[in-house]
Amino acid sequence: MSYENSDIGPPPDPVLEVPPPKDIKILESADDIQQRRTEVLDHYVQFRDFAKTKRDRLEEARQFQYFKRDADELEIWIFRKITDSCESFRDPTNLQAKIQKHEAFVAEVQAHSNAITKLDKTGNDMIQHGHYEKETIRKRLDRLHELWTDYFRCLIIKELNYNKH
Repeated sequence: MSYENSDIGPPPDPVLEVPPPKDIKILESADDIQQRRTEVLDHYVQFRDFAKTKRDRLEEARQFQYFKRDADELEIWIFRKITDSCESFRDPTNLQAKIQKHEAFVAEVQAHSNAITKLDKTGNDMIQHGHYEKETIRKRLDRLHELWTDYFRCLIIKELNYNKH
């Protein structure tokens, strides 16, 4: 794994080298023992900090993947509905059934409106907490809002066309 582009940097160097027996010094004084204890504790603190940073970064990545999954699902749903919505009113036959279908369609949209609200809240929370993908999250939210607006525009046009007939 490359740590060049990472904010957390490389892990601390392990102290696993065992010196040859003749170089091993016996810690005789309390100062020697205290100094070695301090070194070991410092290495442990570095390791613990690195592990926490790594764990936090992995948690952010997990949150981002869930956000992307939910955004993809909502985007696909909106595209399907836009396509279905725009196609159905081109054929003027059986207008009454289409009007009823449109009313059910509007109810489904209102039920799905909480999905974009929830996704918006999740994305904005991630941005406010300084998520490492905050620019991507912002762009994705903007794109979803554009699609949602286009979808509502399509619904309004469809409703106006049904009301004409």
